[in-house]
Amino acid sequence: MSTYTATWLAGGASLVLTLALVPIMMLLARRLDMIDRPTHRKIHNEPVPFLGGVAILLGFAGGAGVFLLLSPTLHYVETKKALLVIGAATLAAVLGLADDKFLLRPRYKLAGQFLIAVAFVAFGYRFQALRLPGIQTVDLLLLGPPLTVLWILMIVNAVNFIDGVDGLAASVVLVICVIAGLLANCFNDTVVVAVVLAAGGALAAYLWFNWHPARIYMGDAGSLALGMLVATSLVSLGQDCSFGLGRRSSEPFYYQMALVTLVAAYPVLEILLTVARRLLRGKPIGSADRGHIHHRLIDQGWTPPYICFAAVFVSLLAGGAVIYYLVQSRGAAVWFLVASALTVGVGLHFCGVLDDFRSSVIKTTRPHFLLVNHFIAMQRIKLDMAESVADLHALLAQTCSELGVQCMSLTVATTDGQAGKHEFSWRREPQTGDSEQLAESGTAGSAGFSDRTELCPGTSAEWTFEPTAREEDIDVEYRVLMSEFMHRALGRAEQLYPKAGRSQLSAPVEAGPVSRPALLLWRSDDKGPRTSR
Repeated sequence: MSTYTATWLAGGASLVLTLALVPIMMLLARRLDMIDRPTHRKIHNEPVPFLGGVAILLGFAGGAGVFLLLSPTLHYVETKKALLVIGAATLAAVLGLADDKFLLRPRYKLAGQFLIAVAFVAFGYRFQALRLPGIQTVDLLLLGPPLTVLWILMIVNAVNFIDGVDGLAASVVLVICVIAGLLANCFNDTVVVAVVLAAGGALAAYLWFNWHPARIYMGDAGSLALGMLVATSLVSLGQDCSFGLGRRSSEPFYYQMALVTLVAAYPVLEILLTVARRLLRGKPIGSADRGHIHHRLIDQGWTPPYICFAAVFVSLLAGGAVIYYLVQSRGAAVWFLVASALTVGVGLHFCGVLDDFRSSVIKTTRPHFLLVNHFIAMQRIKLDMAESVADLHALLAQTCSELGVQCMSLTVATTDGQAGKHEFSWRREPQTGDSEQLAESGTAGSAGFSDRTELCPGTSAEWTFEPTAREEDIDVEYRVLMSEFMHRALGRAEQLYPKAGRSQLSAPVEAGPVSRPALLLWRSDDKGPRTSR
């Protein structure tokens, strides 16, 4: 059997396998309680299982295995490249699966991604020279490995960032796989052609279930695996494996780093805007928010399918520029590049993304975000130092008060042989003038936003924020920080409650009247300082 036939069989096998595996993963996810529940940053209204990434990986691995089995003429170097790309994607999927189940801290996820990228680069796949139009070629030498690791981390997290709308990440990565396959075909890189075809088949099958309204999500297991697969495939494109950081392999084509970055234009654009926005606002880069491009488009009234079509259109324009450049059609490449730049510029302007970078907006919002993030960091330290149930209850009441929570309840399943559950509830006492303020803002009688988190069956927390006249970015920040804090508080409660005596647990908790939030923060429509709510 020819290698050409084996590559297409790999794509077909991965498509069939993924179609069969996705329904199984949907049932397994519900049984394991790996469910993506609606929260402040989600666009879905019903719980959705998220083991789709495992189905994608298994389908992809099966298709790639078919290629390796049916291509006996492959050189051992080519086989090693295929195994390295598959292995890196598998390790990234395991890391993402752990995050889906245990909600790993961002630093731990980044550390895992870093180790996988370093291991891949150690086999000699890296950027070796920096070439840009009008600039003399610069041999990267020892700068090549660290620069390649950083680029891989950027692509992996970029794919993770765009996984926020039904079908978006899968459709964009599918286009990237098509473009990467065409590039690999130009350089007779059979391994990369087979790998991206197998990935494309798995993604096409997964999209059948993930298109709006989605019946399954890929989770971090899928987004990290796909990001690692895309990154390693593009870095190794046209290169032979030469083990060792200091050894050199053949350079596949001119402007390699610039062109492969352009292939992943949409995810790269997303991560650059996200990192810049969070830094300017004084937020940790690893924090969550609702300022991504797809969130802005949803706020403008776009539906998930139209967002996917727009992202695919931008990716095709950028990828078309790369393809035309490689076939020596420079004029067409320039037109495609200009069209993609104009499309992105106009789109970012009208969906309001560029407003986040205005100096007036940064000046009024940065102190707000800095204060609330510093406050929650202090509360986390206090949470780790809490030595009794009373300390925990007081800390919960203070945090709820500062972040504008109206009421909160916490339930912890017993693990010490006692019957029933340990419960704690808190409610903000109405303050003088609250009714007048709500009436003036037009929110009198309206319900605030409710959210919940669950550590395990029987151990959960629910809370409701005070109603606001209109939702602002800082309100979303409160919700993100509150959700993360309450999840950690549940873990601490599981440790403290069994140690408490029966008298402490049975005695009523007197939270006492809590004053209005003391954080002096600003909003863009304020004339002066005000409290955080």
